[in-house]
Amino acid sequence: MPAGGGRSSQPTTRSSSMTRRSPATGRSPTRRSTASMRPDLPTSAMRRRCGCSLTRKHRPPGTGVGCLRGGPPFGDAANVERASLCPRNEAVVEAAYTFRRAARLVIDGDTAAAQAVVASLDDEVLRSHWFTVGAAPAALGVLPRTLPPAGAPLVPKTPGAGVIAAVFARDGWRCRWCTTPVIARHALRRMHLVFPVLFPRGDRDADRHALLLAAGATPDHVLPRSCGGTHQPDNLVTACWPCQFARGEYTMEQLGLMDPRLRPPVIDDWDGVAWFRD
Repeated sequence: MPAGGGRSSQPTTRSSSMTRRSPATGRSPTRRSTASMRPDLPTSAMRRRCGCSLTRKHRPPGTGVGCLRGGPPFGDAANVERASLCPRNEAVVEAAYTFRRAARLVIDGDTAAAQAVVASLDDEVLRSHWFTVGAAPAALGVLPRTLPPAGAPLVPKTPGAGVIAAVFARDGWRCRWCTTPVIARHALRRMHLVFPVLFPRGDRDADRHALLLAAGATPDHVLPRSCGGTHQPDNLVTACWPCQFARGEYTMEQLGLMDPRLRPPVIDDWDGVAWFRD
């Protein structure tokens, strides 16, 4: 062996029963993890999120087998743009109009009839929609996190109430991504006050009526705040909870999404039930 403990350049033959030891310590070297030896394989965190096997090469979402349950395209894989990560669910649309009918009955003083209408809402179907799309693709965090540009000013987390109201009215109270009719938060809150047991509004998803999760109105930043997006109305669109939460903080380019501002909003008789206040 050369001086200094270096490895000889001559090939050597070792018995399979021999253990290679460090010349300096005499100890067997620490076994490196599969992830450090093979960076192309998924880490344990990635496997938990998308179900990749230990030996399967981890691929960014949309590029191949098995990752993120066939989730959104990313990078060069984003060659087919789509309007939304969450396809419109007609059961959610029907439930939104059912909610409006119940709200009108409450206003008219027919609480018993309103109770029957609210009870007809299929909570399990709506909840299934939320957990299928709203809690998935980008929210799983396999995609690399987008950081704000260097020196970008800090933007308050939530736009002002006046800005939000103007955006909702401009967009006809419909999600600009999937066109689902959305419901004003104060209307959902009032229905909870009228029927606290039948229409729960807890802090956890399990303690909320699923219509809040599937059709609640929320403002969405087209260019995310984490990328320097502002609260200007031209950077805000109306969204349903599933579309907003599925997208997370990723850009349209990362997820292969079309710019919703290029499509005119759907303006009809839908009003978000904004007149139903507590």
